[in-house]
Order: sequence, then structure tokens, then C-alpha cells
Amino acid sequence: MALVGAVAALAFALAACKLGPSETAPTFAEGVLVTVNGEAITVDDFHAAFAKASKGKSGVPDDPPTQLTIKGLFLSELVDKKLLEQQAATLGIAVTDSEIQERVTKLAADYPAGEFEKMMADRQVDAAGLRAQVAGQILVDRIVEKAIAPSVQISPSEVEADYIYHQDEYREPERVRASQILVKTEVEAEGLVAQLYAGGDFAQLARERSIAPEAQTGGDLGFFGEGEMPEAISQAAFNMAVGQTSGVLRTPFGFHIIRLTDRRPEHNIAFETVRDRIAEKIRQKKAQDGLQSYLEKVRAAAEIRYNQALITEMSF
Repeated sequence: MALVGAVAALAFALAACKLGPSETAPTFAEGVLVTVNGEAITVDDFHAAFAKASKGKSGVPDDPPTQLTIKGLFLSELVDKKLLEQQAATLGIAVTDSEIQERVTKLAADYPAGEFEKMMADRQVDAAGLRAQVAGQILVDRIVEKAIAPSVQISPSEVEADYIYHQDEYREPERVRASQILVKTEVEAEGLVAQLYAGGDFAQLARERSIAPEAQTGGDLGFFGEGEMPEAISQAAFNMAVGQTSGVLRTPFGFHIIRLTDRRPEHNIAFETVRDRIAEKIRQKKAQDGLQSYLEKVRAAAEIRYNQALITEMSF
């Protein structure tokens, strides 16, 4: 929730707590800031959430208006979190340890070795804190999937419009196809180049002499984009004409000779090919956008009681 929205929500909630002349003030157990459908959020809960969010950041300013703003933000987040947990329980949604670990593993896999751990350390997030964050996100994703996504409607015109307006997302860059012969020594590679220039059969020499995995298919590497192969091979392939054979190219794997066999220029991917992908992208966005509206309805139907006196008096 945005900061202004959080403050407004707290101000509204506190105003709603004001009693009429004949009403009796609600009672709260000691240390309870808010009750959400009868479940308590305590001062300790607040401080725990605040401590996690403020690791590595400067302290809270002393002025009361700023402190009230921060209280509003964190109380709004805690109330929403509690509401979502309650909704998950109602919908029969649970998150398993294996699902959490799978998501953490995927997150770490997007970083070079050691970089993920370094980033977590820089942010002062420990393993338990990371798992808690991931569990919360999985819970939200499941609620969106089960309670919101089924009602999302997508028209064919929306899919077509996305394809037209986001053409850059649906372009395939130039790709080339090449075959290679890989050997261990430069002398052997130079001898093979001489045989090829003399009319030797590239595919046959690849089967007989190459040590690369694709040797048995005549050295065929298939289609690849720029930068998908070792630099020496990629640079040579994208600067050759179809049918041309390279000289000796050196990489950490050994000594290569490549022949360019085909080239596909950059082109728009056909709409029929990406129609389902676009529809799913739009569906996911609409479902995520619908989360706030869903939460507002849940909040409006919930019984949320704020301990106005304790919220005002509570210190950080």
C-alpha cells in the first residue's frame, strides 16, 4: 500500500473507533493493537515486522507526524497480511516447505555463483527471513490463482492489440545455423582446413575426427543467436556467408572449424505462434491488478478493531 494510502487507512480506522454517546469502548487484551476477525496483532508483532523491514536503514525520526505515518504503514501491512492468511485458510491454500525451497532455489539460480548470498547479506536478510518472504509471495500467488484469475475475462481484440503495440517483444533476432569440427590440437585443425579447401566432405570429416558431442550428426550445431556460442565461434558465424568455411578458431574447448549452413534474418514472430502466450500474459496482469480490489472487498467485510489508545501511545 502507498504511504499516503496507509496513513489515510489508519486515520479512517481510528476515526471509526470513535464512540457515540451510548457506546461502550471495546476492550483489548494486554498488548493488542488490532484484532482482525477476532485474531490479534500485538505490539510484539508490530515490532518484529518493523525490525525486519528496517534492517540496514536509519532509525525512525522523532517527530510525531512521521511516527504516526510509519505506524499507519506497518499496521496496514500487518492487517492485510492477516486478512490474506485468513483468506488462504478459507480457500484451503497451504504452502509446503518443498514449494518454498523450490522457489528459493529458482531465485538463487538467476545469479552468478555466490552473488545471491552476497545480495542477501547486504540486505541483512537471513535464510529464515527469505523463506518467510517467499512463503508469503507463494500464498498471494495462490490466492490470485484460485480466487481472482478464474473470473478474469480477455477478449480477442485485447490480445491482438497487445501484439500490435508491443511488436518489439514479438520479434526474433537473426539466427544462424552452423556445423563444426572440434579437435584438440591446432596442427590437426589446420590439416583439416586444408582437406576441406581441397574439397573434403565436412560432415564426413566431422563424424570421423571431431570430438564434439554433435559429431555423429555431421557436426550440426543447429540454429543459434548471437552470443549463444563461444565468442570466437559466434563472431565468425555471424560474419560468414552461407556455405563458407572458417579457418581455425580457438576456444577453451579446443580448436574449431565451422561452416555456415543457414541464416534466418530478424523477423516478426507470427501472431498465431504467440497468441496463447500473450493471452496468458494479459491474464496474469489482470489477476495481479485485481488483487488490490479483492483485498479491499475482504477488508470491507472483515471486523477490524483498532486499539486507538495503544496505537497513539506506542513507541518504537
